[in-house]
Amino acid sequence: MILDSPGNLVIIANPGSGKTFVISEKIKQVLPDLLEYKGVVAISYTNKASLELRTRCLSNGIPSKASFFGTMDKFYLSEIIIPFGKQLFGIPRSEIVIIRVSDLELGQAHELIGEDVAGFDPLNSENLLILRKLFTRGKILLETIGVLSLYIFDNSLACRNYIKARYSHVFIDEYQDCGKEQHDLFLKIRNLGITAIAVGDANQSIFKFSGKSAEFLLDLAVKLPDFKLFPLNYNHRCHPSIINYSLLLLNEAAITLDSEELRVYEKCVDGSEEAVGRWIEKMIPKFAEKFKIRQMNKVGILIRGRRTGLAISENLKSPHKFFEPTALDEDFTLWSDIFRQLLNIIFNRQSSRTEFLDNYLDTSNEKTKARKVLKSIESLTVAIKQDTFDLAWFISEMESVAYLLIPSGFSAKSINLLRDVLTNESRLNSYKPAGADEIQIMTLHKSKGLEFDIVFHLDLYQHIMPMYAGDRTQDLNLHYVGLTRAKECCVLVHSTKRTKSGGQVVSASSSDFLKSTVLTQNRILLPIKK
Repeated sequence: MILDSPGNLVIIANPGSGKTFVISEKIKQVLPDLLEYKGVVAISYTNKASLELRTRCLSNGIPSKASFFGTMDKFYLSEIIIPFGKQLFGIPRSEIVIIRVSDLELGQAHELIGEDVAGFDPLNSENLLILRKLFTRGKILLETIGVLSLYIFDNSLACRNYIKARYSHVFIDEYQDCGKEQHDLFLKIRNLGITAIAVGDANQSIFKFSGKSAEFLLDLAVKLPDFKLFPLNYNHRCHPSIINYSLLLLNEAAITLDSEELRVYEKCVDGSEEAVGRWIEKMIPKFAEKFKIRQMNKVGILIRGRRTGLAISENLKSPHKFFEPTALDEDFTLWSDIFRQLLNIIFNRQSSRTEFLDNYLDTSNEKTKARKVLKSIESLTVAIKQDTFDLAWFISEMESVAYLLIPSGFSAKSINLLRDVLTNESRLNSYKPAGADEIQIMTLHKSKGLEFDIVFHLDLYQHIMPMYAGDRTQDLNLHYVGLTRAKECCVLVHSTKRTKSGGQVVSASSSDFLKSTVLTQNRILLPIKK
């Protein structure tokens, strides 16, 4: 029905419901009928998700035409701010770089933003003047790209005409993690006559702390009559008992599925996080045998924060990989994005170099550039495998690739962050994929969009999940995300003691989420006694 339905759509997609398949099939249905100079906008929350969607959409030789696949920030910058900011603000005197407010001098930052980044209004004449000055100096503030894009869109007829002429549809995935500026721009693009399709799940909204909210998804579904609502509510990923647990967690009146076996377990470990690590070490072979798991990278240990991850990593003797975030991961400048992708490609042969190039070049008309980039990637891949390599040469080669792809995106900060990664073995290792024999340890936030055969969901303590004086709904959603990463079984783990942020070990009690009356009455949680 979704594929046959024209017009604006809201797709509410539960975990494991096949949303990526539906989006890609919808895009594949649209692309062949478009003229060569037109395409679709397909926004994903992460670069990895964007790459997966692009790969699926362009399978079987379907041409992308003039389509955009990428993150929202990349769309703001490449399709609105950089090309049309020049018309409103003037030509920059130097190459454009993306900076944070923290990169500005203290007085200038306070004058521009004050203490409320979320409330920054570029329409304020004084703030707009400062943004104009920064732009003409070749600087764009990362914290303002959403509101700045709205201002340019509203005040540049050329920008609106360009988007209307180039794109027929706009697709945005993970709409529950949408911010106000993204939501407003989505509706403004819709008002140009472009078909608008939003996909999300309010129960997976876990980024409210950064100004994202599921309320915008719900507005589309409930308040706007020109959007047709479609639910994708059958979970094809998880065992029925995991589905039942997750459904009752969110809604005590939920209708559950028939399930002859319970595969959601609870374990209270005697001791602190170190004891949890030792217990998991002992139990993984037993679970792997029970569920016939042959590759240990199908086992995920999901944590609330870094401290628990370090404790588990130190006490897990089996081969494992702790995906610890780096400063390069958390920097959203254009060159940092390129450096991250290059590191992933260098370490992971399965990453598509062709798709990487297609994000930045018209490979049919820029063949010389494409060949140079591919040659550099091959040289970098060989160099990184050597016992020692020339750091200065390696960074210079990475810079050369970035210059070829986005010459206007030069960022000294990105280069320094790259250097920090390359000179630190543990940071560099975070870009290497887990081997087939390596158990994966990562935060619940980082696990979003992934799946594992077996999940050990940790940090289920009172005051930790949900956080004391925190947003209970956000934490419930985060717990839901952790549960629904599991395909075969999910083990919910807490312990009699836990470590506080200051390092003190204190007595601990289980999370309120494990004390739900409806979960107890339905007997869908199986305690592990040993």
